[in-house]
Amino acid sequence: MRRSAWDGGTIEGANPWKFRGKYVGGHQQQHFDLIRVIRDQTPHNEGYYGADASMTAVLGRMATYSGQIVRWDDAVARGPNEMPERLAWDAKPPVLPGPDGGHEHAVAMPGVYKAW
Repeated sequence: MRRSAWDGGTIEGANPWKFRGKYVGGHQQQHFDLIRVIRDQTPHNEGYYGADASMTAVLGRMATYSGQIVRWDDAVARGPNEMPERLAWDAKPPVLPGPDGGHEHAVAMPGVYKAW
């Protein structure tokens, strides 16, 4: 049986469910959490969530560009190095515009890009 989850707090299908509490948007909840930890003077570190979301975006880009399934461990162990060779304001980027001003890699072409 097919199940669907909706952003309004509803799950349809087997074992349907609906959130009955007061709705608070995610952006507002972040503010509530921040104000609480400031008042309570407690540590608050969401670095893990930021790193996790960033890596998820990298995996999505790799999968989209390559047209392949890309697993987290494979991407970490075998993925391309996206770090510039030299960190400096005058350093050249790894991909430069062509004669027409466009970038050859600006359009994802599955099968052309290799995840590793």
